[in-house]
Amino acid sequence: MPSKLLIAGLGRCGTSLVMQMLAAAGLRVPGRYPTFESKTAFADLDMLDAVKWLGPGVMDADGEQPPTCFGYRVLWLDRDITQQAMSRAKFQRAAGASEMLSRPSIIRQLIPQDLRTGLRTVAKYSGHETVRLNFETLLSQPKWSAQLISDMYDNYLDVDKMAAVVRPRTPRCYPGFLESELADATS
Repeated sequence: MPSKLLIAGLGRCGTSLVMQMLAAAGLRVPGRYPTFESKTAFADLDMLDAVKWLGPGVMDADGEQPPTCFGYRVLWLDRDITQQAMSRAKFQRAAGASEMLSRPSIIRQLIPQDLRTGLRTVAKYSGHETVRLNFETLLSQPKWSAQLISDMYDNYLDVDKMAAVVRPRTPRCYPGFLESELADATS
């Protein structure tokens, strides 16, 4: 059986989209569509195939980390820093963050250090080389991206089903909240 997958990155980088792709391929993932987040994902890892890990070492101040008994395969999602900062600022404003904490210029300055911290943290858990995938590539080349992910899972995954999940769109910061729109569409 292939290793467990950790789908990691800093907030607003495409981890939810990758989890949607994995769910479409039939993998056991925590939480519900479209974000597939769960506070108990690491506790339930023996029953799952893949888990999303946002901001490893940065945003996981509550100590939520995967158990070390698995040799994980890690997919790290990157995104254009300016677009990621804009998206995170929009998200933080919606969550009620202060004006100072929701400025894209402030967030953009924090991303490089958070990226280094996150990559160092996931390296401790990976039993393999960490694979990096760019959000822009994920959107522009969904089939290639799905194949990359399937390769990480020993080619067990249906690439066509995974690629079909990716909605054609620009990688620029989405004007609304796509996750909310997707959730509303399935309700």
